[in-house]
Amino acid sequence: MQKITSRCSERGSGPCQKARLVAMKARTVNVAILLLLVFELASGLGSFLVGEPDGRWMFWLHRAGGLALVVLLAWKASISRRSLRRRGLSVGTGLAIVGVYSFSDRS
Repeated sequence: MQKITSRCSERGSGPCQKARLVAMKARTVNVAILLLLVFELASGLGSFLVGEPDGRWMFWLHRAGGLALVVLLAWKASISRRSLRRRGLSVGTGLAIVGVYSFSDRS
């Protein structure tokens, strides 16, 4: 993990002095998302197969994994924005955006 400080903290004092973000490398985020997706699949299947009140712990594990996945997806969005700023939009990116938009549920 590497620390990223904002530009305003380099100037000296002020409220920006305390603003620091911890950034994870893109590969670490991708591997963590993959592992969480596998975990979510397994815990979802397990909770479906248990299906009894005694298996509440399985639902709680599934819920905790989902929350962790949401946090990691927020990190992934910042990585994607940084990549788009660096590389710009290409034909493939435009087609992917159009494809996702055309298949999304717009009801």
